[in-house]
Amino acid sequence: MPFGGAGEQLAEAHEFVGRGTPAAQRGKAVGLIVGGLYSMVSGTGGEIVGGAETATGVGAPVGAATIAVSTTMVVGGAANVLVGVQSLMAAPKGGADSGAPGAVTGPGAGSTQGSPKGSDATPAEKKAVRQENRDAHGGKLTCDNCKRDDLVDPQRARGGVRRPANEAQVDHIVPKAQGGQGRRPNLRVLCPECNKPGTIPR
Repeated sequence: MPFGGAGEQLAEAHEFVGRGTPAAQRGKAVGLIVGGLYSMVSGTGGEIVGGAETATGVGAPVGAATIAVSTTMVVGGAANVLVGVQSLMAAPKGGADSGAPGAVTGPGAGSTQGSPKGSDATPAEKKAVRQENRDAHGGKLTCDNCKRDDLVDPQRARGGVRRPANEAQVDHIVPKAQGGQGRRPNLRVLCPECNKPGTIPR
């Protein structure tokens, strides 16, 4: 019985839950359980009616057909309940769901189950972001916010040597604290001035 799938599609269509989110998975599982129980109760009722019809003699052919259909409903309902319980146990636990109202969304948004968990960009990913930036700006490393185009690659930290004031910094668009991932397209190149806290509204 498609009760679980129909419930999931209805909830996603009206944006009560995000598509494929843990809430949608749990909703589908509950739908399977409820639909399965309904089928089992209906099927059991049909078996009782079919048994009564069979006992009258005259209604035996109809009663036998009713019993056959009802038995199929009971077995199918039991299978739905079993699948629903298994799906409910396997569904990810957590709070806000990606795509649900109020959830953190956007490029590179990370897991939003419970506390958001972002990640740092690897050195290789940062290097690739800087190269893409150069390619997009005619070979000049350019701040994606203020368009300052005299940025230089980061220098290895050495004792007593200050970092250049025009050192390119790779920054998360969706902040790591809000679940932003350290990979493209959630990374951008900023100059040190634009990368100061509070400079760019999040």
